[in-house]
Amino acid sequence: MTNEEMVEKIVSRTGITEEQAKEALEKNNNDLLDAMIYVEKTYSAKKQPEENAAFTANIPNGQPQENPQNNNYAQQPFEQPAFNENKCYGSINGEKIGEYCKKAESVFKKIMDFGFNNHIEVSYNNNTVFTMPVIIPAAMLVLSASTLIWPVVISMFFDVKYSFKSNKLNTVKANLFLNGAYDLIQKIKMSFMG
Repeated sequence: MTNEEMVEKIVSRTGITEEQAKEALEKNNNDLLDAMIYVEKTYSAKKQPEENAAFTANIPNGQPQENPQNNNYAQQPFEQPAFNENKCYGSINGEKIGEYCKKAESVFKKIMDFGFNNHIEVSYNNNTVFTMPVIIPAAMLVLSASTLIWPVVISMFFDVKYSFKSNKLNTVKANLFLNGAYDLIQKIKMSFMG
């Protein structure tokens, strides 16, 4: 989407001027979503109540009321509530659910970091065929171990080698294991070949 198209979209959806839309895009590195959020926060608070009436409606008792200016039902703009762990209701074993969420998020980030920053290299005749993030075969293992293990073992009979690559981890033991598996399969192959 071009910059002009993004400006048009912001203007048509928010009713601000083109200059304001361009400013919003510039301040948000030409990210349309961030610019729309910026416009909502910056310009909706500055509107007079009569200008803003077409976009919002008072909602007493949680029931939408007909907007007298345009005879349409309007919605209040949605604002994401700030997370407040002191208001997190419920607990598991005496620990607030918010703490479990933070721990789960931390573990998930570590798993994703590990999965995308470490790779498995597949080579044939000492030439790298391709490299993939560890997260891909790990997901395959979780879904069904047989979809990954048997093709790997069978491919080793055809001189395909696997190795781990990482900038952060020591992969010597893992690669020794994979080389040992490859050597074992080569011995089995030779015993059948004669």
